[in-house]
Amino acid sequence: MQKLDNEARFIELISQFDLGEEVLEQFRRDFCRGMNGDVDCLMGIAAFFHGAMMYQHAYYFYQLAANYQHPEALYMLGNYAYEGLVEKESNRKAFLYYERAAELGHADSMNNLADMFLNGEGTNADEKLALYWFKKAAQENVVEAMFTLGIMYEQGIGVEVDEVKAFNYYESAALGGDLEGMFRMGTIYMTPLLHVKQNMKEAIKYFEMAADADHIDALYNLGYLYENGIGVEVDAKAAIYYYETAADFDDISAIQALIRIYSEGKIVERNDLIAHHWKRRLI
Repeated sequence: MQKLDNEARFIELISQFDLGEEVLEQFRRDFCRGMNGDVDCLMGIAAFFHGAMMYQHAYYFYQLAANYQHPEALYMLGNYAYEGLVEKESNRKAFLYYERAAELGHADSMNNLADMFLNGEGTNADEKLALYWFKKAAQENVVEAMFTLGIMYEQGIGVEVDEVKAFNYYESAALGGDLEGMFRMGTIYMTPLLHVKQNMKEAIKYFEMAADADHIDALYNLGYLYENGIGVEVDAKAAIYYYETAADFDDISAIQALIRIYSEGKIVERNDLIAHHWKRRLI
């Protein structure tokens, strides 16, 4: 990998982009400041190369920033190691980068570190340490950590089963924008689970939240509920809309539902042509 510690080499590389003279001059100034210890300038250059998918060059500047213990740089190096973007994949290197970043307060690194402890990636599996770091990440509003904590408390992974805490973590994840949290809350209210009373209004609310972000299983569930009038009036138009949206993501169950609807003709007029169209999607 070519070192870019020389201003002329850096300018030569960056000049291949049609950035304009002012932007090019700003990059030159940022490079000089970065080489003199301005970590924000190093991170800005690294982010530019990362966005351009020039990962080797991004990696170089993230390394320079990581030398100053920049948490985001360490996190990005962890991602690069985990995904093998520059060098061969290394769970161990990823673990060590995430650990350093997490100890410096980087929230997403806390969550990734917890995942690695939970799954035994790059380190020995340790459910207690996983629980510790997931809680730290959740305190920093990482919704994925909240969702995983819900699973851990529901299933008793590294902790005693506590359905109240499980529900609260799932709810926090859902309300924070986590798609799997939204879907799980919908399932909890529909089934019901975790000693919650069935509440189809709440179930549909959470399924709709997830469906709005194209969660395939939520889309299918809403199609099923509207098709069969569960918690709502039978609504063929809504059922078909949700099934078709899920089918557009190649969901087999949704495609099969559309074939059935148009073949049986119970909630809509039978239409063998449309049914055949969806059958062809299964081929």
